[in-house]
Amino acid sequence: MQTDCFLYERLRADVARGDAEAFTALFEHYKHKIYSYAYHFSRSVTIAEEVTQDVFLKVWLNREVLVDVDNIDAWLSVITRNICFNQLKKIAGERKMKAAVATTHVVADEPVNQYIGYKDQLHTLQLAMQQLTPQQRTIFRLNREMGLKNEEISRQLQLSPNTVKAHMVSALRKIRLFFDTHPVSVLLFFFLLF
Repeated sequence: MQTDCFLYERLRADVARGDAEAFTALFEHYKHKIYSYAYHFSRSVTIAEEVTQDVFLKVWLNREVLVDVDNIDAWLSVITRNICFNQLKKIAGERKMKAAVATTHVVADEPVNQYIGYKDQLHTLQLAMQQLTPQQRTIFRLNREMGLKNEEISRQLQLSPNTVKAHMVSALRKIRLFFDTHPVSVLLFFFLLF
């Protein structure tokens, strides 16, 4: 047990530094758990496969946070659950859109315009995130992208809950100020508020 803990600590640190072999080992160890969890939520082989890929993509893209994660099983479960919910929401939205197209005459360029607007807003959010300190950015990502509550972030980063809350409030304030000078949709503003 002690050896497994030591190996995990080393593996986690190696992945955080960008070691592709360590990431492959992490992937091989957790891929079946992630797939099973995703299948349990979606009841779809296709969605479970996509979610598994998305989870590990998110882990790789946010690998620097991995050194601060105390319970990787719980962390991966939260990421998997959030991606599953997002996938299911996306599918529901696509079905609604198909139903709307079937019953009304929609301008052909409208979905393209919506996609371009979404990409612009996402780019603006990424620019706003660059205004944050590394600690604020980590806390913001853990909260907004990973879906962790302040208490969970506090435990993972070994900070007091008040410090996490202060960083989150400061991060949101900076992002809102940034968006004051850039157009923002109601949906993205809602995302930032809640």
